[in-house]
Amino acid sequence: SHSMSGDPASARADDSETTASCASEDYDMYPNIDDLLPDPASMRASGAQDATDFFRDVWGDTPISWRVPPNTLRSLREGFRNGDVAELVSRDCRDESNDVYDDDDVAEMLDRTKPPLRHTLSLPFCYAPGAHALRNSVLRMAYNAPTLAEDACDYDAKEVRDFVADDAEEKKNAVAHRGREKSSSAKTRLRFANDVDVGVYASPEGGVEASWHYDANHNVTVQLYGTKTWHVSPGRRGGDRNVNQSRGHRDAHRNGREAGDVLYEHLGKTFTLTPGDAIYVPPGTWHRVVPKSAERPDGPDDEDEDGKNKKNVGGGVANRVCLSVDVRVANVPRARWTCESVFHFMFTRGAVFGERSHSSPYLSDATVKQPKPRASMDSTTELGDGAAGRGGVVTQRLANLEAVRYLSNDSSSDPFWYPPRLAPYQPEMSEGADLRAELGFLADAFEGKEKWREENTRAGKFHKDATLAWHPMVAAEVDRSGDSEDSEGPPCVLRLRAVSGLTNMEYARMSIVVPKCVHVSCKVLVGLNGAFPDDEPEANAEKKKKPTLSAVFPQLFSDDDEEYVKHAAQDLLDVLTWCRYLRLTSPASPARGAKRQKRGAD
Repeated sequence: SHSMSGDPASARADDSETTASCASEDYDMYPNIDDLLPDPASMRASGAQDATDFFRDVWGDTPISWRVPPNTLRSLREGFRNGDVAELVSRDCRDESNDVYDDDDVAEMLDRTKPPLRHTLSLPFCYAPGAHALRNSVLRMAYNAPTLAEDACDYDAKEVRDFVADDAEEKKNAVAHRGREKSSSAKTRLRFANDVDVGVYASPEGGVEASWHYDANHNVTVQLYGTKTWHVSPGRRGGDRNVNQSRGHRDAHRNGREAGDVLYEHLGKTFTLTPGDAIYVPPGTWHRVVPKSAERPDGPDDEDEDGKNKKNVGGGVANRVCLSVDVRVANVPRARWTCESVFHFMFTRGAVFGERSHSSPYLSDATVKQPKPRASMDSTTELGDGAAGRGGVVTQRLANLEAVRYLSNDSSSDPFWYPPRLAPYQPEMSEGADLRAELGFLADAFEGKEKWREENTRAGKFHKDATLAWHPMVAAEVDRSGDSEDSEGPPCVLRLRAVSGLTNMEYARMSIVVPKCVHVSCKVLVGLNGAFPDDEPEANAEKKKKPTLSAVFPQLFSDDDEEYVKHAAQDLLDVLTWCRYLRLTSPASPARGAKRQKRGAD
């Protein structure tokens, strides 16, 4: 276990709101994602020609199948309750609202797997010990995936004009940028990974199949019990590798893009998965899954004195099961994130209609009191909606210009934001999808921490006068239990949530248990996105100023604070900036407007 960063007593957090349902588990004994992935020979044997690295050569591109080692299969089975479906459902699985299944739910679900229905149980949110190990290993990869120079979105108006210039060569280069330099780590593909989940799928003998469909996520599936046949269409010619939503082949087209979907069933491949076989299916790849045989799981017998199964008389998955485990990583198309970023900038930071109703303490009283202009499609200036007392109207032209201004890097308030970075968690502190980790755990898991500090210090971003900005999509909340000034008191919890107001997609759901000595800093950070507590007095003269690093993290620059307090503050700053919740700007950086004027003069 990890001690909490900055806690002089090195005590574990005691959070009464969290049920430590799996505190006694040793998750290192179960396979992680690296244990499941194929070696180069297996990749090439399955059709990935010249493949040497799974993430570089297969991820997002080629459906393949391979076998995992026997000891990996054995450990996986143990991590998923040895195939005891009733125990998995009742102890480890949640519904999409993160609620547990009660006894009636479990009984009904098991009954549906019996004849004549023979339903397949789809349980996409599993938190069994083996599921925690797999999920956390992917999250660790994403957490430590290096950033790339190509991720910079710093460009000027001339570059924008050149990009859209009516020039054949320019357009050719703009369609698909092909750089010559390659990252040393293929796991950089996971630097923007989103929505990592682990699920289990349990079918009876001859259970209902999953008809042709494609998913908007990467799928790594391992067969634990029984046999399934996977039919997979050609990855590049069938579905859409940039898919944004899952759909079934028989589903009605929801839009013009889906109307262009084509299923080349006759050109597909067939993979038969027996226990120990694995398959990878990229996003947008058509596939059909047919349960074939089932087998008796390894779990404890539940028989009466006559040797009859009490739990599942009449068959079903509690008696014999075809069981697989699925690791999923959501696919985030660039187009979707562009729209997400524009949407949340315009509604929270945009000069046209975002800031006027923004209750940040860094805006003047006069600005905050201005009525928010009408920005809906039913507004019109010709009917008088544009009256000054009503706040004015945002026309479509004005909204479009605001979006262009932001995407053209012409925004004086905020540059482009990427999605928050995923992070590992501590299962013993978490409750289903509500993931939680101590600050010290996250600091220890950050492999490039020292390098990150050096880079930011050298760039002036850790200077005391550096200014701070909070991710416009992320809501932050701090547990205010125990507001005493005692820096050695009980820890508090910084809750971070990012659910898109545009697509309802969840991009972040994480709680960080932080020591009491940085509680005040957490409260100030919450205020950066306009959520200061009502009882927090602020001087009017200070409202227009952007917050500085020394104002939010005074512990870093004070000679009065003890070393453990400084370490806790630095750890929190490292984690929040690395995970893209918080952005720092060096005081030496030119104003964005000045930067554009200089470029224009050149």
